[in-house]
Amino acid sequence: MEKEDYLSRAKEHLFMTGINDSATKLCFANMTYGIAKIQFLQEKLGLSLDATFISTLDATITRNVERWKNGFGYGGKIEWGDGALELIILDVLPNACGMLVGGLEELPEIENLIDKITKLSVKTSDIKVEGIKVIWDFGKGNHFIDVFKVRNIAGIEDFPPYMFIVHGAGDELRDDNQRGYGL
Repeated sequence: MEKEDYLSRAKEHLFMTGINDSATKLCFANMTYGIAKIQFLQEKLGLSLDATFISTLDATITRNVERWKNGFGYGGKIEWGDGALELIILDVLPNACGMLVGGLEELPEIENLIDKITKLSVKTSDIKVEGIKVIWDFGKGNHFIDVFKVRNIAGIEDFPPYMFIVHGAGDELRDDNQRGYGL
């Protein structure tokens, strides 16, 4: 198979859900190469060519030059195999970012929220979770916390009045720590 065939097949395994801005378009262009590389490897190993990328709404490019050259963007899920396959793609350079979505019955008091954020965000904070010092990583890169009022436009009654989205990473887990090896 020719290079263009691999790239064409990879494009069929990219599912972009973003707003089609320039960051999403660049992510798509670069992820084409990353997925093609994984599918090439799958072919050489006699595996099903099922490597797929499903983007999140914030799909974007990486500022990590090595990751960019490897053909991978940020903001989505890369998957291959059936979940039991012992195959790790080192070129992906995972950074352990993730998103958490949840519901709130009521909004927190703004003063209380500001107080908690201030305590967490100062470099001298000694707040720990399971013995590991928390490192605040919001407000840099594409990490954020947002709260929304839910509008019931679909007629679904089961949602709480407010929802939140948190997108961040466990910076405190990147290096070895008292809980084990780092990421």
